[in-house]
Amino acid sequence: RRAVEGLGALGAAAVPARQGVVEKLHDESASVRTAAAAALGAIGVDEAGAWGLMELLDRELDGEVRLRASETLWAAGAAAAPAFVDALRSSDDPGVRTEASRALVRLGAKAVPHLSPLVGNPRPRVAAETMAVLRRIGVDAAGATPELAAVVVGPDAYLAREAADTIATIGPRARASTGQLLQALESGPATIQERVGAALVAIGPDALAALGRILADRLTRFEMRTRVARTIGRFGEAGGAAAPALAETTRAGLAEEASIDQRDLAAEAARALGELGPAGAAAVPALLEAAGAGRGRIASAAALALGRVGAGDAANAKPIVDALVKLLGDDRDSHVQASAAEGIGALGPAGLPALPALERAARSPTGRVASAATEAIERLRHGPVDEGGEGEGGPDGGESELPPRPEDR
Repeated sequence: RRAVEGLGALGAAAVPARQGVVEKLHDESASVRTAAAAALGAIGVDEAGAWGLMELLDRELDGEVRLRASETLWAAGAAAAPAFVDALRSSDDPGVRTEASRALVRLGAKAVPHLSPLVGNPRPRVAAETMAVLRRIGVDAAGATPELAAVVVGPDAYLAREAADTIATIGPRARASTGQLLQALESGPATIQERVGAALVAIGPDALAALGRILADRLTRFEMRTRVARTIGRFGEAGGAAAPALAETTRAGLAEEASIDQRDLAAEAARALGELGPAGAAAVPALLEAAGAGRGRIASAAALALGRVGAGDAANAKPIVDALVKLLGDDRDSHVQASAAEGIGALGPAGLPALPALERAARSPTGRVASAATEAIERLRHGPVDEGGEGEGGPDGGESELPPRPEDR
């Protein structure tokens, strides 16, 4: 132990004896192993030393030894990154790979240039574990964006999902991958669509602008435009910039000569507008037109979207309320009626003038209409029900200050 401590005291001057210190990491004595770990920190950690420390941490039970080994490994810095990456790539010992991963995560952005080449490794285990490390590094892993983008459009669906998830953790700094993500959205397998959509949402405004352009391009296949509309909806209130494109797409499905594909796309666009909430307010005129169609999937989607878009805007809600009340009273399409009731409920206090119409609809012989109207009445009277089962309408989470039911007067 004293000999090892002496070498540590020499610092860099003891480099010629470093291999001997590495070997002492396997000594039977815990005090010698502790001294060896500390001495390596003073002398400097090379590739052999990094491997020795990772193997030690994988099997070591003594707390003092683990502490010294960890301190030395973390302090090794970028100089030891090649050894950590080599362990991640080539070790058959999961414990050693775990220690290597921890060290690389701690290095953060400094580790990314060493990790990036492994993203496309032909061994799925290596590629997947590398991307897991990059996700833990987070936004500082942006340097690996080109490699991740290539995997997103690669042949392995599992790795493509992993790559999309990793891009999502990087967020706006991975905007360079937008083109590949859109390619995957169009032609990739269905199993990756949700992950690709999440990555586009995480990238933010740049991706939203690209999605809006594709949606507006009538030469793009309907299937792709439908996926795009659905993805824009996932932006929520952050997707307001795409509301005009969604509105125009909704209107296009109302034309008498519109094909079935156009109408399906229009319904998806209307649904997406509802997902935008108040950020989709610019599309209210288009939604009112769509709702005015009276029947079909477009009118149903528009009715619900009107309620979500107009939520909380009591000052400008009258045209929305009037349109929804009219739909609620039109019994030609019970699906549209039910959506109108749900839309009124989504309006919140702005939907209060529609209570009499809802009470009439609640007595409808059509089950879905009566059920939707009853739920809307409860929502207007008590507010949305949270996970705890209590209304959010009143200041204390109880009943909001609404007019009493007729039977309570």
